[in-house]
Amino acid sequence: MARGPFPTTNSELNGYFNSVKPYLNANAARLLIDSTYLSDLDTLYDNDSGVQEQDGWSQLWVVYDDAAKVNTTIRNLIKARKKEIKALLRKIYGDLPQSKLTEQDRLTLHLPERDTEPTTIQAATHAPVISFEEVNNGIQIIRFQNPDTPDSNAMPPNQDCEVDQYVGDANIADNDVPFAHMEDTGNHLLQVDFDPTDKGKTAYYRARYETDTGKTGPWSDVVSELVL
Repeated sequence: MARGPFPTTNSELNGYFNSVKPYLNANAARLLIDSTYLSDLDTLYDNDSGVQEQDGWSQLWVVYDDAAKVNTTIRNLIKARKKEIKALLRKIYGDLPQSKLTEQDRLTLHLPERDTEPTTIQAATHAPVISFEEVNNGIQIIRFQNPDTPDSNAMPPNQDCEVDQYVGDANIADNDVPFAHMEDTGNHLLQVDFDPTDKGKTAYYRARYETDTGKTGPWSDVVSELVL
């Protein structure tokens, strides 16, 4: 599962990476961070290689954030680098000695204190309600609302959303959509980036809650939206 402290949208994630990368380097000795991990993080974040496919997040972001320059290749590279950095940060965070984490560490890294008396989490008996927060050129931001807490953006305790997607023809019956797993998220918003070749197609989604032990609730209703 893709549980973790990461912001939802790419712009927020960029700010998070910009803050976390120097913070981990500055506090590496105190937090006993593996030097190999730090070296890999530095390269994934900042690598002005001269070959775009090997560039770091910060070099790719300059192009991705420019509407006049962004293209399919850049979108795919940003997606790949995001996945690599998040996977590496999960490894780093998993190794951090809890006794050494300060309040500032937890604030900067978005790491809440762990429950010292974990309880068995049961599968949800209901599904998230999916809606569209934003539909724009090449982007859809989807919202997951817990029907038990309609006035809150919070996920059910200790649950993520498992999200399936399909992009294709319009007007496919719900039971006939050939869904494939897209992503797991612990956030109530999820940004989905599309290639220009997807423009004019229809994106279909369904989601269900999943516990950190893999117990799943029922699937949501299928929702769909035109890719602009």
